Amino acid sequence: MINLSKDINRAFEVMKTPSFVEKKGLNGEIPFFIFTYEVNQEPRIEEEITGLKNRLKKEGVSVLHFNLYDIAVEILEKKGGIEKMFRLEDRKKKKPKYFLKALQSALNIREVFIPHIQKVVLETPHQMVFVSGVGAVYPYIRSHVILNNLQSVTGDVPTVMFYPGKYNGKSLSLFNKLKDDNYYRAYHLNEYQK
Repeated sequence: MINLSKDINRAFEVMKTPSFVEKKGLNGEIPFFIFTYEVNQEPRIEEEITGLKNRLKKEGVSVLHFNLYDIAVEILEKKGGIEKMFRLEDRKKKKPKYFLKALQSALNIREVFIPHIQKVVLETPHQMVFVSGVGAVYPYIRSHVILNNLQSVTGDVPTVMFYPGKYNGKSLSLFNKLKDDNYYRAYHLNEYQK
């Protein structure tokens, strides 16, 4: 089993460097990074991310953290409460595709979800962005769609997605089983050289 704490410590050593924060050596590429971890480490990842943010703060690096699941719940609460979605799910249990489409519509990536993130980005000073909760929002929110849309919001700030699965530099594999669409614009943080 891969040691999550060891990988987080290595990520910290990379992220705290001025060259990472200032995006040196990226040759003008988008400063997006994927930090992969094993699915069985999911219960510990948020605690590790909090520790990582605190350590970076001590180094003078401010991090803005978005948990996709928390954002989804917050948006649904503003739209009449999450209980409304539970009732819809119960009524449509024989039509799961209908429920999935309703949920995706309520959380429309371009019109609702990304503008929600953008508002926080514009209002909160930061030098780096973390994105987590990827597994918890599957299948109604897809990681490659978030990454493609975040580019216009966080474009020049190093952005790290914590991903429960594999990334080979070309495609994402959620939970090491589900192939997501190809995504070529991110660096694999676990293999990134400072």
